[in-house]
Amino acid sequence: MEAGRPSVIVDTTPGKLPVRIAFRPATVEAKQVTHYWRAAKDLRPLEPGQPPLKGVHIALDPGHIGGGYARLEERWLSMNPGEEIMEGRIVLQVAQLLKPRLEALGARVSMVRESETPLTKDTPDSLRMRLSKSCMRLASPAPRTPTPPPATRPASSVCSGRRKSSSTA
Repeated sequence: MEAGRPSVIVDTTPGKLPVRIAFRPATVEAKQVTHYWRAAKDLRPLEPGQPPLKGVHIALDPGHIGGGYARLEERWLSMNPGEEIMEGRIVLQVAQLLKPRLEALGARVSMVRESETPLTKDTPDSLRMRLSKSCMRLASPAPRTPTPPPATRPASSVCSGRRKSSSTA
């Protein structure tokens, strides 16, 4: 890495070294990015009496699935015993509320997913097993047995050797 080059240090995993991400030097020209959307200035002017989003196609992508996948990705929390707040469920509900409102304004709206059903045939347990095997191949501190870790153990802890208490997992 060049000395004095602007960068940012990202430290997200306790016990692991932080990652340095370098930025493009100001002397290097930026690459053109292909856009698959239009800026507001590129849209046709509205005709009088037409809905403001007529002719606009909006894709809503409520990413992340709930259930066991939320635990696998550590995208959930619990503030009360027996209560689970899952990011995937919340963003799906927001998208389902937003879709009819956008349509009422004249937009054509596509949803990337419309349910909590995964698009993959993999299960959280099969993904944990694959991750565990990969860790063993890479000689990382993996679990001592080739069996998948318990469902309460987050996937990020498999290779790093971290364990969370059952009250926070």
